[in-house]
Amino acid sequence: MLQVARLSRAEKEYSRVHFAQEKTRKASLLPQASQKAKIIAASEGFAIASTTSWCQSQLSAEASHCK
Repeated sequence: MLQVARLSRAEKEYSRVHFAQEKTRKASLLPQASQKAKIIAASEGFAIASTTSWCQSQLSAEASHCK
């Protein structure tokens, strides 16, 4: 009976440690995902700004051509 109790304690300790490790791993993934989202948003913003700038120059060129 004593061995069963020790095994049970060992299993509980393993579960506790495993849960803590998993919680830490998931917490460390959040900043990484957040950083990736910031990079993607910044690159999309740059692409939109570049496109807008290009469109404005095209519209100006077409407008001057029509005059």
